[in-house]
Amino acid sequence: KIDEMIQAKTGPTYNSKKVIEHNLGLEVLKCRLSAVYFIENYVSVPVTGGRVSMKESEQWNSTDKYKIIINLFQQYDLVLYMSSRQSGKTTTSAMYLLWCMIFFPKIQISYLTLDKARAIDMISRMKEMMDSLPRWMQVKPKSKAERLSYYELANGSKISASFVSGSNDPDRVGRGLTAPIIFMDETAFIPHAKTVWGAVQPVYSAAKIFAKKNGYPYGVIFTS
Repeated sequence: KIDEMIQAKTGPTYNSKKVIEHNLGLEVLKCRLSAVYFIENYVSVPVTGGRVSMKESEQWNSTDKYKIIINLFQQYDLVLYMSSRQSGKTTTSAMYLLWCMIFFPKIQISYLTLDKARAIDMISRMKEMMDSLPRWMQVKPKSKAERLSYYELANGSKISASFVSGSNDPDRVGRGLTAPIIFMDETAFIPHAKTVWGAVQPVYSAAKIFAKKNGYPYGVIFTS
């Protein structure tokens, strides 16, 4: 990939592999330190008919709200994100979770949602966001097989979805998923939400301790 970049670029900045590797290394470091930097400079989200980069997104650039929310995700271990429908709650959360998966190998994320359709949509969005990144930043999926209920990367990171609606045993939803990040989407509409949270909270607490010790992201995100 570096050889291809050298051939595609001209000028002193691109005159050697060493310079390119140094520049890419700095970018990776900047992205790892700041989810906002990563999102603003590299992420594109799927929209009807294609994709739009956050650099060009009118919705993203017209307000600091989304930047503040992303920073809250990164800085606090419990965030309740309440906003009107179709305001970008799920997409904003997905961008942050993708950052976690790319820059913190082997991190585990538990995604609790209302039904299978929502889970499939979320996983699909994250895959499209990954595909929109520069090739040198992309992390390949662990398997080429299509997975609808989870997304696992070659670096060991994984987001697993649990469908709450229709479950006959809500206190078992998400149990066994030892994850330092819990994302409960549209919490107000999830049946037995308190029971579900009671089931996942103990394993989250244990995973949080190790994540904090190792400098990894951790926290609970509720959207509604």
